[in-house]
Amino acid sequence: MHTINWSIPRSINNQVSILEYIEKNSKSYREIYVSLINKTANCTFDKKPFSSYLRYNEYQNLWPMAIPFEKSHYKSKHISEVIKIIAFDDYLEKKKLKEITLIGADKNTLETLHQICDSRGIKIVSKRIFETVKKNKLYRILPRSIQATFWIIKMFIKNISFNSSKINNNFSIFICSYFSHLKNPDCKNGLYNSGIWGALPEFLKSKNLNVNWLHHYIKSPVTPSSSKAQQIINKINQNESSKHSIITGYLNSRLLIKIIFGYLKLRIKTIKIRTLPAELFHYKSIDFKKYLIEDFENSIFGISAIENIMWIELFNEILKSIPTQSLGVYLQENQGWEYAFINAWKFHGHKKLIAVQHSSVAFWDLRFYNPFTENNIQNLGIQKPDLFSVNGELSKKQFLSFGYKEKEIINLEALRYADLITKKSKLEEDFNIVILGDISNSNTLKMLDCIYPILSNNYKWKFKPHPANHIKIDKKYKSDIIIIDEPIEDILSNNTTIISTSLTTSSIESLLTGLRTIIFQTPGELNRSPLKDEHGVRFVSSEKEIQQAIKMPRPDIYSRNFFYHSKDLNRWDKLISSVL
Repeated sequence: MHTINWSIPRSINNQVSILEYIEKNSKSYREIYVSLINKTANCTFDKKPFSSYLRYNEYQNLWPMAIPFEKSHYKSKHISEVIKIIAFDDYLEKKKLKEITLIGADKNTLETLHQICDSRGIKIVSKRIFETVKKNKLYRILPRSIQATFWIIKMFIKNISFNSSKINNNFSIFICSYFSHLKNPDCKNGLYNSGIWGALPEFLKSKNLNVNWLHHYIKSPVTPSSSKAQQIINKINQNESSKHSIITGYLNSRLLIKIIFGYLKLRIKTIKIRTLPAELFHYKSIDFKKYLIEDFENSIFGISAIENIMWIELFNEILKSIPTQSLGVYLQENQGWEYAFINAWKFHGHKKLIAVQHSSVAFWDLRFYNPFTENNIQNLGIQKPDLFSVNGELSKKQFLSFGYKEKEIINLEALRYADLITKKSKLEEDFNIVILGDISNSNTLKMLDCIYPILSNNYKWKFKPHPANHIKIDKKYKSDIIIIDEPIEDILSNNTTIISTSLTTSSIESLLTGLRTIIFQTPGELNRSPLKDEHGVRFVSSEKEIQQAIKMPRPDIYSRNFFYHSKDLNRWDKLISSVL
């Protein structure tokens, strides 16, 4: 009997790991998934391309802003599952099997796997099948149009505290960012200091260059509410020449009505595509509709649709009202709002625009698969930034593999990681372990559940929630785990071992600082760590593997230079000098 295990990361005891099989031909499966999503734009309804129904105004199409197009593991919950099914079908085709045993899939997936096996005349025996758990909040029972309307009204009320009057018409540098990773107490004392931008704000001050900073508000301990965030912004704006504001602070009653009418117009325009055909979601003879349909419908008819219309109207309102900006910079993750920003920037005649890759890029982070192709530019009206910046050779390698052209890539210093060049862990005692939370509740809880059986007094266990998701952990952990909220640089200096999920980029900082770095690979998920092919880290997915990893000797200081670095930010200096 041939046995395939659906959740383990490595083959063991004559069980073939489907995840390990994927990694042997990973580029091919990555491209198949991308092509499965991209083919949607070429489908026709009533002799018109699918994407034509989603044109919102003269310069913006909603399809590039849609959840499926984004290909984010954070928003699309079934990417790993779809890729595994594609690989499963490929495996059966190559092996010519007559009977298999399947371990560890859920009931929803099992139905699809049975259909594949039946079509090939293969008998399938299933073991340890999991129930598919789906929690629906009450409002999700409502029609999508009502959900969307409630959502935008709620957004309006939540953001009413923000002040939209701080963009300075005399400045020529414009940075679109996130109001997050704020250093406390600096920001509370009126000094803008964000871990995302490192030394750049002070560098610009030293050059007497003032900036219009436009932020997305992110709830955090420093900014627990919109009113608190506005208080901090007010204090910073009083003390500094550069000016800061929140994007949704421009959401007034006039724009609210315009957004709602824009959404209603979209609903009328998309009447002919309200029932999406099954063949839209086919790969070979496999029907992926049940995995993809929710993301499609949400993006075309639901909350995601009205949110994207909000971004279009907000960026149009902001960028049409200010003089021509010489240089624009934004954080690139290829999220929906970015296309609204880029297109409005170009439409209103602003000048050079730089997309900044500020963190790290993983092989399976499909958001970064190049969306700025000639086909998308011509058929979807996507505008692209003038240059894409990368912060190190590891990220540059991934960008090239994702299809970006080398002549459009520039190298800039890694602002977020600048201190890693000089800061190393000083602690000699080997009993401090810090668990770093993920932005995903599910991944964090699975990691904590795996660690829970091995909590002991031999180690001092700490837990730091993700900056953008201060999850409340179960009471059962609190007697053994201390909740901390220290800056990551202090954690790296004062501890010996870091355990994180594969999505937590702080694992890079841990490795380069010389800590024992353990990465929890969520069972059944692709390894989305930017360190997946690097030595010096331990990947674990079980209680036993974690136990073994924390007993391993601490590694030598990792010498590989991941990031571009210079004390005087000469790469940034050269870029800015060439523009202004």
